[in-house]
Amino acid sequence: MTALPSFWGPLALSVLAAALLVAASLWRVWRARRQLPPDHGQSHSAQAFALGYTAAALLWLAYGLWTGYRPWLQTSDPAWQMAVHGDSLWSLPLFIGAVAWAAALAVCWALRFMQKAAPRRPRD
Repeated sequence: MTALPSFWGPLALSVLAAALLVAASLWRVWRARRQLPPDHGQSHSAQAFALGYTAAALLWLAYGLWTGYRPWLQTSDPAWQMAVHGDSLWSLPLFIGAVAWAAALAVCWALRFMQKAAPRRPRD
């Protein structure tokens, strides 16, 4: 049985950190979505915003993981990769998480505006 390369531990922790940051931003958006009651006039729009953000955040996570960590998986010399690009293991999850959180805060801001908006009244 062969041992895994020495960078697998830090690589796995870095990927896990990126996934946790994006998951925390998803939790924040859905928590803001739940603040609107189901009978509020904007609840369907808020649901669409939350679902759209969920899809976009998961696509962003997949894209960030693919473009950021692909060079790590294609390397033939893990020691060289760790020496040259070792600092990217902490900067990649921070970048992926920062973009996800910036978008989450913008969506939460829009959801707060929807919550304060007067409910739609049916036409007579």
